[in-house]
Amino acid sequence: MGMTEEDRAEEEAAVELRQLVRVPPVTCPPDTTLGDAARLIDARGVGCLLVVDEHGHLVGLVTDRDIVVRGVARDLALGATVADVMSPDVVWVPDTTDVLEVATRMATTGFRRVPALDAEGRLVGLVALDDLAVLLARELDKLARVIGAESAGAGEEPLPAERTGGP
Repeated sequence: MGMTEEDRAEEEAAVELRQLVRVPPVTCPPDTTLGDAARLIDARGVGCLLVVDEHGHLVGLVTDRDIVVRGVARDLALGATVADVMSPDVVWVPDTTDVLEVATRMATTGFRRVPALDAEGRLVGLVALDDLAVLLARELDKLARVIGAESAGAGEEPLPAERTGGP
């Protein structure tokens, strides 16, 4: 018996999540100073660091905002550690989770960044809300092209963007 359309859609969504995951993730140990963490965030152009222990297991997440609000604003020295300001209860997803589930998890928890772990619990990467927005834009573009082609085939007047090649 072959795959159903729903099975194919679920498989494609899971593949898309693996493609979205930012690899390799930018990590640091819990004893990283706030100053070093801020410099790493700046140098790598990211909004957060995944905090891992000596075995590479995820133990927290620290954002640039955490450093400012939980660290600097509370007069912690730049020598204080990431462990002092990180979020230890990290919401994560298996790397096989479909994109809609990730989006739902982000919406219900309010987190903009979600680490992805493999079946053995190893950190695979990070999915950010921005990544989902890019995927959605790409999928909407595909949908618009299909609708445009079907409309043109049915003799309908093309949309302005189809006539001009742009918005």
